[in-house]
Amino acid sequence: MAFDVFSSVASDLHSHGRDPAEAFQDPRFAPDLGHLYLDVFRYFAKLMCCHLAEMDAPYLEGIAEFAIGTNDHNVVTLMVDVDPAYQRIQDDRQPRLYAAHGGLVITGDRTTKAPISFYSTLTIGAVRYRYFVSYNELGQHELRDYYPDFYDWCVRRIGEMIDNPLDAEARLRLGLPLDPEEPPPCP
Repeated sequence: MAFDVFSSVASDLHSHGRDPAEAFQDPRFAPDLGHLYLDVFRYFAKLMCCHLAEMDAPYLEGIAEFAIGTNDHNVVTLMVDVDPAYQRIQDDRQPRLYAAHGGLVITGDRTTKAPISFYSTLTIGAVRYRYFVSYNELGQHELRDYYPDFYDWCVRRIGEMIDNPLDAEARLRLGLPLDPEEPPPCP
């Protein structure tokens, strides 16, 4: 599986004191050239589809079609770093086995509360994968027009998060900016 290879490369880089994000420099994962590139991103699209299904979200065609390989339009943004939670539990004697996921985070516009992205994390060992699917204005309109109940649910959740922002520790764990006023990592 492509993700297993990618994860192994990232973990090996980290174990040698290097940035695990350098895994993207491996020719197998190079955008538009690497034969495993799209399959790594498809893995995260599948995870996102699972998160959305757990939330009773509607079937979102672009994510699902990319995940199952019926199109090559990558809708996932992926960032790789070292998980700060892992760093806290790690000691110098021996690496600990560790795995975690960040659940589903819905980011939104502070003014309109329109959903901007669906975001999550996956940590394996020390390496954290932060991934998200973004929605531009057209995507927001499609969510609102075709899935009004889900869109309204997202707007309510975004409003709740604006009124009760995550604390700094939770934001650090999720790889979100420490300042709730700062926008989340989106292209």
